[in-house]
Amino acid sequence: MDYEYEAADDYGGRVLWGRVAVFGVALLLALILGRCTAGGGGGVPEDEHRQVVERLSEAESTIANQEATIQQLQDNLQEVLGQGGGTTTPGTGGTETPGGTGTSTSTETAGTEAPPAQAGQTYIVQPGDTLSDIAEAVYGDPSQFGLIADANGISDSNPLQVGQELTIPANPDQ
Repeated sequence: MDYEYEAADDYGGRVLWGRVAVFGVALLLALILGRCTAGGGGGVPEDEHRQVVERLSEAESTIANQEATIQQLQDNLQEVLGQGGGTTTPGTGGTETPGGTGTSTSTETAGTEAPPAQAGQTYIVQPGDTLSDIAEAVYGDPSQFGLIADANGISDSNPLQVGQELTIPANPDQ
């Protein structure tokens, strides 16, 4: 018995053109995308790269020289302010006793906290200073800011001003 279906189609010799078309479009897209993202050898020319590296090196050298100049100027300023008598050199954590006979040390170089303040000592406010920061530098305790505020009549209505000279009272806890 031979069973043959009436609705059976013979696909043997026919090509499925829809599938071929989709494959062709995918291949074309891959080719186009590959060309768009390829480097194509369009890098920076070696001469231009060398010039940029040289300019960068010169800029780094200039920055190093300027930083050295700034450090020298800061050291000179430290010396001048240290001879002024009775002031704490701003931003260094150093202290001066009244009359200019104390020491002016940098916390970066000395690595120690400033000694307790003496009665009548003054401090010149720097940009970014807060009473808490000053109290921590002088007393080692930021919560003692009230002593400095009271001694100088500072309240919320008259905040610190850069360059303002503050009288640092003695710490009553010590």
